[in-house]
Amino acid sequence: MNEKNRGIILLELALHRYDEEVERNKATDNKNKSMVAFLAVMLTIQSTILIRLI
Repeated sequence: MNEKNRGIILLELALHRYDEEVERNKATDNKNKSMVAFLAVMLTIQSTILIRLI
């Protein structure tokens, strides 16, 4: 019975660690998407200003 409990605890620990990793990856993906959107806006503004100057 003790081995079974240890196995269950290890499984729960592994699943908890996996869930944390998934959440961390989602946060990183959201930050990356925000950065891409920000860069797209900045490039659009820069190209608009450049065209008006020429």
